[in-house]
Amino acid sequence: MRRIKGQRGQGLVEFAAVFPIFAILLFMVIDGGLVMGRYNNTNQAAAEAARAASIGNAADVQAIVEGQTHGAVDDADPDTCTGSGDDVCLVYMDGPNGEDAGQVGSIVAVRVRQEYGLITPLPFVSPTWDIVACSHHRLERPITGVTGGTDPC
Repeated sequence: MRRIKGQRGQGLVEFAAVFPIFAILLFMVIDGGLVMGRYNNTNQAAAEAARAASIGNAADVQAIVEGQTHGAVDDADPDTCTGSGDDVCLVYMDGPNGEDAGQVGSIVAVRVRQEYGLITPLPFVSPTWDIVACSHHRLERPITGVTGGTDPC
């Protein structure tokens, strides 16, 4: 088949027009999978940390969260629960049936926050996302010296 002289390089121009769109879609699919994995890890970390705190092992919360999130949290000290920027927050709350904080049946809440940096190069999307998970458990053993706080979730 004979080519017309003006069509030389047409394939290269079409590739150059389509490739960036294909690459961005590919990066978005990869980001979606990574975000879902990070979200699952964060939920699991919050649930296990709240379970440990509910049976009286509040000292293990930091190690549990760091183990579940593979060290992806910056501030894993649950004693500093001052604001939404904390990566791990542990709060003892009054129970639903009038139990004081720290008594059997009262509530312990754990919030875990991780930051995820997107790999997709989009100018109109924030390059980092906060992934936050919360878990509530009822205390199974009494804990002394705690005061009731507000729900961090």
